[in-house]
Amino acid sequence: MVPAARAFLVAVLADAIPKTLWVTCPSVRTPELLHESLTNWRPEALFLPEAEFLAVENILPDQEIAAERLAPRGRRHPVLRP
Repeated sequence: MVPAARAFLVAVLADAIPKTLWVTCPSVRTPELLHESLTNWRPEALFLPEAEFLAVENILPDQEIAAERLAPRGRRHPVLRP
């Protein structure tokens, strides 16, 4: 598939499917690029950032990243997930 057409295809599918649409991507950078393009057709599309895993015990994760990750969970719009 042509990478430039992915966002349009996801937008068409999101219009056709009345439920929440989850999109998974093969790499870490792909969801970010897809979300940037998708907002041209579906401005309400949400992006779910990658989970932060810590290599060291007893250290708390970054609060801003955790808040950004949890924000889309209460909404009823399509969410993109890496």
